Amino acid sequence: MDENNSLSTPIQTIIIPTWNQKRMLLEAIDSCLKQSQKSIEVIVFDDGSTDGTDELMKTVTDERVHYFRSEKNVGGGRRFGLDRARGKYITFLDHDDYYTDYDFFAKAVKILDEHENDEVPIAFLGASSVLLNEISRKSIVCDVGNSGRVRGLDFLIDPHKYPKPNSVFPTVFRADILRKIDFDTYSMGDIFLYMLSALHGDVWYLPDVIGVWRRHGANELSGVKNNPEYDKRIPAAKIKGTRTWLFIRDNLYKHYSKLKVDLWFAERMAMIFWAQALHHKG
Repeated sequence: MDENNSLSTPIQTIIIPTWNQKRMLLEAIDSCLKQSQKSIEVIVFDDGSTDGTDELMKTVTDERVHYFRSEKNVGGGRRFGLDRARGKYITFLDHDDYYTDYDFFAKAVKILDEHENDEVPIAFLGASSVLLNEISRKSIVCDVGNSGRVRGLDFLIDPHKYPKPNSVFPTVFRADILRKIDFDTYSMGDIFLYMLSALHGDVWYLPDVIGVWRRHGANELSGVKNNPEYDKRIPAAKIKGTRTWLFIRDNLYKHYSKLKVDLWFAERMAMIFWAQALHHKG
């Protein structure tokens, strides 16, 4: 069977969680279907939308797109998609972002395939992107600042030299490595996806600008901010998040001096408290 046939096992899975953003959702899906890499599947997880997303998705007829809907807004779209993904490579695309480089998937898969049997695998490939403020209509390029292979431990210990890509849509992860991670959407921010993956392999930087990350005042991915069911999970999520940071720190102790790791850890905690202060102020 032709590997590009929509009924064959796809090389890559793109997971799109969505909630009340039908205005942008089709553009996100379309930017995947236009990719020159045709051996893909797109899993759309509708987290209880009330804006007619379910009716909109009836207009999407491409067999590579699989639509799932939850009647309640519960979060967990990334985990839901990963559990059902068939591709050996995974990309998470938020419903309001989209690709402009239609060769991105093909370029990423080629590099990852070439290094598939390396003693140390490539855990993920990340590229540059554009941050677009839809309110001000201003945009900036979020440059990953590197090109080629970087040791996963170096990515972890030196985030200034080796920054994570903007959001997660400019990144292609290895599915087998993602499945080694204690992956829980409620406590799994983008940073943990990158850092825990980097514990299991190296990083590849692709400097190409491949898509657009939109900021528009309604970027709450699954709309769980005021959801009572989600609120019940916040204390446990914070505890798990703290344990994850400690887990990463303890792994770094195995490779770097205690002083170097402690300074790294103190800086990361300071950044978290600063970000949380800004969030609560807003």
